[in-house]
Amino acid sequence: VGALSDWWPEYINSAYEHNKCGTCFEIQCDPNGRSYCRQDRLNTSIILKVTDRCPCKHENPSNQRWCCGDMPHYDLSYEAFGELASHTGGWVYLQWREIQCPDAVGLGGEMLTDPLNWTPHCNKDGDKTLADAAREEGLTTFLEATWRAGPDVWDRLSSKAKDSTVVAPTNEAFEAFAAEMGLTVSEFLEEPSLTDIVKHHFVKDRIDFRASSCSDVQPYEHSCAQEKEWEKCASPDFKKNGYCKETCGVCDGLETLGGEDLAISGNGTVIDGAKMEREVVACNGNLAVVSNVLFSLCKAEDGPGGVLQVAHEAGLKMFTEAAWRAMALGNGENLLGVGDERGLYTLLAPTDGAFQAFLKKFRYEKFEDFLESKDLAPIMKQHVLKGNQHIGFHEKSCHDLALPEGILEDISANTTQCEDLANIGFCSNEWIANGYCRRSCGRCGRRHVKMIDGQELEIKESLIDGEDLLQVFSEYAPEGAPTGSMKVKVADSVVLVPDIKACNGLVNIVNKVIF
Repeated sequence: VGALSDWWPEYINSAYEHNKCGTCFEIQCDPNGRSYCRQDRLNTSIILKVTDRCPCKHENPSNQRWCCGDMPHYDLSYEAFGELASHTGGWVYLQWREIQCPDAVGLGGEMLTDPLNWTPHCNKDGDKTLADAAREEGLTTFLEATWRAGPDVWDRLSSKAKDSTVVAPTNEAFEAFAAEMGLTVSEFLEEPSLTDIVKHHFVKDRIDFRASSCSDVQPYEHSCAQEKEWEKCASPDFKKNGYCKETCGVCDGLETLGGEDLAISGNGTVIDGAKMEREVVACNGNLAVVSNVLFSLCKAEDGPGGVLQVAHEAGLKMFTEAAWRAMALGNGENLLGVGDERGLYTLLAPTDGAFQAFLKKFRYEKFEDFLESKDLAPIMKQHVLKGNQHIGFHEKSCHDLALPEGILEDISANTTQCEDLANIGFCSNEWIANGYCRRSCGRCGRRHVKMIDGQELEIKESLIDGEDLLQVFSEYAPEGAPTGSMKVKVADSVVLVPDIKACNGLVNIVNKVIF
C-alpha cells in the first residue's frame, strides 16, 4: 500500500473525495530516467494499492516539490522502494499503469473519509484485538481454522488498522460439524473447503447485530402493518430505531468475505438460524460466539439438492410443507435444522398417502389444521435424525470381512479390526461400512437411532421383501436391495426406499407418520 500525490487531474483543491484511493497501479523503475534502478531487477514491477494521499497543500514544505508537480508521485515503503531501485537517491523515475486490484493486495487498512484526523484502532494500553478476545473465550479451533484460511482472513482478527465483525463458532460446534461431515476436527482443518467455510463467518464491514436484525420491532402501540399502511416506513425515527424492518421491506443481507449473505433475526440474537451465545467487543471489532458452524454443504451446482429438495422432488410434498412450517415456528431459530443445509441430516419422510391416513386417524378435517396445531413441531422432530445415518435393509446373512492389507495402508490406522475402525469414525467411509465392516458399522440387524428431539427409535426387520415396491420409486431408489434382504421398520413405519442421497444427508421414504 502507499500514497499518491495530488497530481491526479480529478483532484479539486486536494479534496479527498476526488482522489484515487482504493485504485491499484503497477509501477516499475524507468531505466531511461535516473540511474538508480536496480540493474538486477530492471523488469521487476510491484503492485501498489492507494490507501492515502501526498497532499500538495501541507505544513511540510517538501510536499510542494513532490506532490504539486506535473506527474504522479508515489510514496512507497522502504522495502517496496528497495525492490525497484537503490535507496541512494531516495527517488527515481517510474513507468506505471492503472490496473484492477488483485484480491490479496492492499489489505493492510481500511479506507478513510478523513485520513489526516484518523486514529488507529487498538492504540491504548491493554487494548485487546479480536484475536485476543477469541483466545480468552477459548475458541482454539476457530483461531486455528482462521489461521489456515490465509493471511487476508487472519488479518481481520489481528489487524489494528481496520474494524471487523466476526461470527465465531465454539470448539464444540466445529467438532459437531466435522462429525456431520464424517471427519475428525484434525481432518476437517485439512479440508480444501476450509477457507470458504471460515470466510462465511467474517462480515465485510463492522455491524451492530441488533441494528442489522431483520425482524419487526413494533413502534408505539400500533402494529407494523398499520404503520406501513399509514406510510410511516420512511420516517426518520423508523430508520433510527429499526422499527418494522421486515414489514417495511428494508432488510439487507450482510455480505461476508465469502461473498454470501448472513441473515440476522431475533432482534440481533439469531445469525443464520444459530442462536448467539454472547457478544464480545474488542478494540478492532465485535465477535459473536455461536453454537453452530454457519455454512452450507450444498455448493455443487451439478450435485443433488438438500434433503428437503430431494424429498419434494420425490413427491413427498405434504412432508416438506410440514417441515418448512415447523422450522418457521422457531422465531428465527431453525427448529429442525434441515433447511439451512449447514449440517448432515437423515430424514424419515412419509408419503402423502401416509399423511392422509394420519389426518384421518387423528380427525384433522384438513391438512392445514395439522399445520396450525401444537402437535406439528413435536411430530416433525421425530422424522429427523442428526448426521448421515444409513437405514438400509435387514440382511439375515450380514458380517464383517477381513480388511485387506492395501486398505489398512490407506487408512494409516494401527488396527486390523472392524470394531476398532467403527470406534474411530471410519464407518463414514462407504467402502468400509458397506464393503468390509457391515456388522460393526451397524448396517445389519436391530439397532437404535436417536431423533433430534432426543427420542430413540428401534430399527428392526419388517416382513416385506427388500425388492418390493422399489420399482415404484425406481427413479429415486439409489440401488437394488441385497439378495435375500428384508425392508426395515423404524418404530412401526416401514422404510420403502432407504438412503436417497442429498448434498446434506439422506432421505428415506416411509409408509407411516411416526408419532
